Amino acid sequence: MKSFDKIQKELDNLEQIINQAQNIVERFRKFYREEKTKLENFPLKQVFEECIKITKPKWEHEALKRGAKINIVFERCEDLVVKSNPADLREVLTNLIFNAVEAMPKGGKIIFSVYRDGLFGVVEIQDTGTGIPPEIQEHIFEPFFTTKEEGSGLGLAICYRLIQTLGGEISFQSSPEEGTTFFIKLPLATA
Repeated sequence: MKSFDKIQKELDNLEQIINQAQNIVERFRKFYREEKTKLENFPLKQVFEECIKITKPKWEHEALKRGAKINIVFERCEDLVVKSNPADLREVLTNLIFNAVEAMPKGGKIIFSVYRDGLFGVVEIQDTGTGIPPEIQEHIFEPFFTTKEEGSGLGLAICYRLIQTLGGEISFQSSPEEGTTFFIKLPLATA
């Protein structure tokens, strides 16, 4: 007979697998959804602050575990209100924060900037990480493309799709060993 501890460990593993499968199904649903996203006027700075507060315990702990330190800096932050869905925007920013942290195994800095460009609010998320190799740059927004052993390849594809449904654009610039900067353009709220 199996011991209680062994059975509990197997149940915990099974629960983890079920949770991962549930997350993948939810991400599929979000990726392929066709319903109209409800947009509301929302301050960009507020969504940044919420994302940092929500994600900090995870990325800070993981960085410290490997002896690294991550600093988050607001370089330029204009008070802009965009027409957006705050939950979708939070998901995009959270994904980009975690990707930036993973790209900095020895620690580094994430720099946020928010500024106006015509009728759009622009969000820049820059990391001082390893950068995206040139040979994979054209694939990073493709569904199921991943360089991670345990990745689903849906994170950036979902980000791309969500920003499109918000009426915006997402792009990036990256250089090996110099880091990556993502640019998100969203329509500004009108008076």
